Amino acid sequence: MKKYLISVLTLLLLGVSCSKLDVAPRGEMNDKELAYTNPTIREQVLAGIYAYLYNEYTWGAFLSIRMEAATDVAISRSISAGEVANNSHTATTLNDTWRVLYAGVNAANEFVALANRYVPEGETAEEAAERLQQICEARFLRAYYYFTLVRLFGDVPFRTEPTSDLNNLDIARTPAPEIYHFIVQELNEIQALMADPGDVIYGHVANTAAQTALADVYLNLSGYLMKDRLPADSTQVLMHQRAAHWCRKVLENPAHDISKTDYITLFKNSVRQIPNLNEQIWELQTMYLRTTNGYNTDSRLGKYNGIGGANTEEYAADAWIYQSATLLPLYGKISSEDIVSYNPEKPLEGWQDGKDQRATWNCTLFKMTNDTKHNAPDTAAVTTSPVNVFQFYPGKYRTIYANTAAECASKSYSGARLPMYRIAEVHLMLAEALNIGYDDQAGAVEQLNIVRRRAHATEISGVPSKEEVFDLVVDERARELCFEGKRRFDLIRWGIYEEKLMELEPLYREAYDGNLSATSQGWVRDKMGAFNNFNPAAHYIMPIPQSEISRNALIPQSEQNEGWGGSHKWK
Repeated sequence: MKKYLISVLTLLLLGVSCSKLDVAPRGEMNDKELAYTNPTIREQVLAGIYAYLYNEYTWGAFLSIRMEAATDVAISRSISAGEVANNSHTATTLNDTWRVLYAGVNAANEFVALANRYVPEGETAEEAAERLQQICEARFLRAYYYFTLVRLFGDVPFRTEPTSDLNNLDIARTPAPEIYHFIVQELNEIQALMADPGDVIYGHVANTAAQTALADVYLNLSGYLMKDRLPADSTQVLMHQRAAHWCRKVLENPAHDISKTDYITLFKNSVRQIPNLNEQIWELQTMYLRTTNGYNTDSRLGKYNGIGGANTEEYAADAWIYQSATLLPLYGKISSEDIVSYNPEKPLEGWQDGKDQRATWNCTLFKMTNDTKHNAPDTAAVTTSPVNVFQFYPGKYRTIYANTAAECASKSYSGARLPMYRIAEVHLMLAEALNIGYDDQAGAVEQLNIVRRRAHATEISGVPSKEEVFDLVVDERARELCFEGKRRFDLIRWGIYEEKLMELEPLYREAYDGNLSATSQGWVRDKMGAFNNFNPAAHYIMPIPQSEISRNALIPQSEQNEGWGGSHKWK
């Protein structure tokens, strides 16, 4: 199949919207028919469906950064009310996320319907194959938007036809198992129809993305929010076996190979927008555009969850997120040789890199100074004064390496690209699936060691028990995938969100009670919101947004989720 370009940038520059096409009629054709029979415009319309991924309220910031805070890998610096990052969110907090996710659903519904309806006259076999790939991509995105909705809210409104007018918009909640059934069916069908990764433009979904999503969906089907909601024959073992099947399908594809990319290079590439098909199964194609034309396809990666310190014309980051105080020690849990050592008397000279590259890269022990320069080596522009474990910043997306000095100096926006799925995660999912689905602890450990080997970390030895392997998977996903927007979803599907969050609470409480200076205690106090605001009856599920309850007569306040003022059972 010929490679084709679906450019979000082109969409924005031309002003094309997926819901309204400003195309003059020609003959008897309406504007939508003209658009969907024109391959160039159709590609731009598809780009509009992708564009909802980059939004501030989805993976541009909210789902990728704020949602991951208040976990065992990240803590928010913000004490503002209504923040999901400190567990003070309300039914109003999620209004925009709900709106954008459903806008993506409706855009995909329209694309699937009209790209199937309007077939260009004289379409060649090659053009038909490209149109089929585009339809499959729209179906994938619709399935993924729904997958996100059910993980966040449980039972949600569900429709697969486009909304063309303002009538009959009210729709009741559909049980999550029914939506999951649709998601599995969709992904299963399209993965057999989609092109291989090398035959679509990098950043757009190919067959391995659909297969990886299937593995992810099956692991979530076996999880805490779906407990006792599936048919009796849909056992946890069976769900993990199906997840293992799809992981193996992805690993069989020669396009992806974890051994081909160094871990640090991987994330320098994401900041520099360098494609990496060996690792990335699906990566958001953001770019920094603010200083050139004001268009926003950029993200907050490396700015909201980046290295703090300098806010100058050379380097800046809002840096609202700290790594948790237990993340760095987690890298040394298997072997102390894996972790970076720290001498507070000589913070630069005293740092000795451990074996595990991820500890050194993800867990920075420094802040930037006013001497920080664009693309400068890290150690040339960092503070030499000691910092404490409660003030370490995430280092995964180091925007000091951005493509331009303007992006390096931006406080809030970057072009850093978020991995939605990468091959390392497939190895970790397979480890989890083998352990529970096949009682194959040795196979699971080997998958974990493949990931650890790439990071130069000490390999796991022996054959642990099933329970021990599960704990290893929980820890390894934190080490490998921290700051990629995965952690809160993971902890909730395992049913251990409260457990892992509260493991941190005594550490922060002890520090706040007097073991630090008054200034440092203030820093710690601000982080206590994650624990003080936590409510186990509410924080495993999000509330249906107030905007939807106010608008939709079929979801009254009584139908709000339990824990959020309603009686709707969410599991």
